[in-house]
Amino acid sequence: MAQKRECRKCRQYIPYRHTDQNGKLWDLRSRVFCINCSPLGANNRRSDDPSLRPTTGLCSFCGRKFKQYQTRNRKRCSSCNTKIRRYRQKLAAIKYLGGKCEKCGYNTHPAAMEFHHVTGDKEFTIGSAANISWTRLKIELNKCKLFCSNCHRAEHSDRYDNERFLQEVQTYKGRLLD
Repeated sequence: MAQKRECRKCRQYIPYRHTDQNGKLWDLRSRVFCINCSPLGANNRRSDDPSLRPTTGLCSFCGRKFKQYQTRNRKRCSSCNTKIRRYRQKLAAIKYLGGKCEKCGYNTHPAAMEFHHVTGDKEFTIGSAANISWTRLKIELNKCKLFCSNCHRAEHSDRYDNERFLQEVQTYKGRLLD
């Protein structure tokens, strides 16, 4: 049996259905406020109760203001939290793939490390994996090689090694670059 629901503002019982004066049947199952506190059709999910409204917090990392809800006692804004999660995922992914470039052995700074997808079946980009589980991330990492930025660029620059392309560069009659 379903439990009774209370209005967040006045604690009055909220029925599951209501018929208005025109005979229209309203589904009230997703309501958080009763009909007295938030009239039908008003699309008002906010309460007048200040304890339920968000306050403004100050991010301890970047200094920006953000909405702080009383149920959470966050110290950082969501942007900074996402940056931190992404960086932690990247550090774990670098460690998982050996911690150094597979071509030259570079391992000084994590920002210079990149993930090269060997196969073409990329499900997602590793760099945008802030909210992806470690299990899913490992499946994607198994399709990758760890390269430093220079080696990764060289890996993708095969068009400059193409004889036809190099011949076109030599015979190009465009603007002089002196």
